[in-house]
Amino acid sequence: MRTFYLLKDEKANISMDFLTAVAVIIIAFVFAVSVLSSIITPYSGYSKELYPTADRAVTLLVEDEGYWEGDDGEGTDWENLWNSQNYSDVKKIGLLSSRSDKEKTLNGYKIFPLMHPISDIDGTWEYPVSSTPDLERENASRAIGLGRYNYYLQIRPLDENFYNITVADQRATETVGDRGDVVSVVRYSILNYKIFEDFDGGSLYGSINPKKVLFIIGYEDFDIIKSSGMLKFSITNWNVIDNNGNILNIEISDEIKNNATQFGELLTGEYFDMWKNNESFFIKNTSPSISMSIQNSTDCVTIEIPEQTFNEKLPGWENNPEIYIQIDLDKLEIKESGATYFSTDSYGKMYPVKIILWVW
Repeated sequence: MRTFYLLKDEKANISMDFLTAVAVIIIAFVFAVSVLSSIITPYSGYSKELYPTADRAVTLLVEDEGYWEGDDGEGTDWENLWNSQNYSDVKKIGLLSSRSDKEKTLNGYKIFPLMHPISDIDGTWEYPVSSTPDLERENASRAIGLGRYNYYLQIRPLDENFYNITVADQRATETVGDRGDVVSVVRYSILNYKIFEDFDGGSLYGSINPKKVLFIIGYEDFDIIKSSGMLKFSITNWNVIDNNGNILNIEISDEIKNNATQFGELLTGEYFDMWKNNESFFIKNTSPSISMSIQNSTDCVTIEIPEQTFNEKLPGWENNPEIYIQIDLDKLEIKESGATYFSTDSYGKMYPVKIILWVW
């Protein structure tokens, strides 16, 4: 056996076999580190680029209200502009409720205009779907922050007994498929799914002469206004006289007498918004006159009154047992004298959800 001597110190003999063994150990260690690194690193190659993009997009979806900006101003109610004429004005899509200062909740009103129920299962949502127009898909991708990437988004209840998980999984499989470079990111939140039922125009109560519809919201439903930051409701199936009906004005109050508001606040255009058949209806900011023509029984009228309007016009409204909305009508029949109560639909509630975003 050959030996080497260092500094003529016979105590420092180093065997060639020893050097070989050390070399083998080092090589094995480097190889093990390399293999282990590849195992514990969840994404590599193209997927390394995908993950931070997907992570940021889904985080902003659940932690941001979104916003729009255009010639008419700006705001966080982007959901009211989500149509083919205004896609470009929506700069950021976010699902967070504007009243989520303490508890971050998702706003159902921001989900409904964008997403679709998964196979008609209440409380589960997906986007995009096969029927989503290319223009909408492209603008949604931009406003979500995914740009050129393909993606699929689901919102599911955390309680798997609440829905058919097999159907939701199958939809994800069909949409995402078996792709090599795909990442999925999950977030958890609370979905405020309490909404008011649409009103049947032929079943409204109020005063007969002059003809006014009187709506009542009870204290137990004030949280819907507080969590979503607005009161929003729709009316359809009108009883129209001579195809010439009209909605004249809107008044809010915290007092009532003889089926009419007392000392109410007549709202000018700056304090509420209206839509007819999903098209925005222009109302002058300084005028209380609406003059919305209702010619067909199927005309759908949607009214949105921001919470700020109640705060300004009815200070302390949240401490009242009820608040009232009165709408003056012309040539639109109501059922009879009385009051029309707001009520939440049967599946309205708040529940924990899982938000899953796939990107490839």
